[in-house]
Amino acid sequence: MGKQIRDLYKEGYDAVGTGNNYPYVLVSPVELEDEKTYQVAISGISEKLASILELPRTWNS
Repeated sequence: MGKQIRDLYKEGYDAVGTGNNYPYVLVSPVELEDEKTYQVAISGISEKLASILELPRTWNS
């Protein structure tokens, strides 16, 4: 959902549990709508983040 993407972009993600959030770069040609579903490409995503974002199990293939 657009809101989840924007929140992740704003907050970053603590990939290793140290309390230090690492930023994401958001490149989008459109303004994201809160309730609309989008397909995104994320490099280096962790299992934990994949489960939070409810990504399909084929994401790491």
